Amino acid sequence: MSNSTSSSPALPARNVAAANRAGAFWNTMIGKKVVMAVTGVVLVAFVIGHMLGNLKRFSGPSEITLVQNRFLQSEIKESALL
Repeated sequence: MSNSTSSSPALPARNVAAANRAGAFWNTMIGKKVVMAVTGVVLVAFVIGHMLGNLKRFSGPSEITLVQNRFLQSEIKESALL
């Protein structure tokens, strides 16, 4: 009979070590600041990308049609892959 109290299968040692490193990094002040900086950069990029997309509205109907056609072509290619 084993003394294991966990019913879940054991993780490989490599995954446990990586999880411990990530957890240890998160528990430091620098780790939390790095995570905050990375998420901030991602959110700023998201806002700028959407702002540029909204500014397309002022470039005229031909530019909007071009963007729509490009979007529809990408959707058709994705559906063909499914």
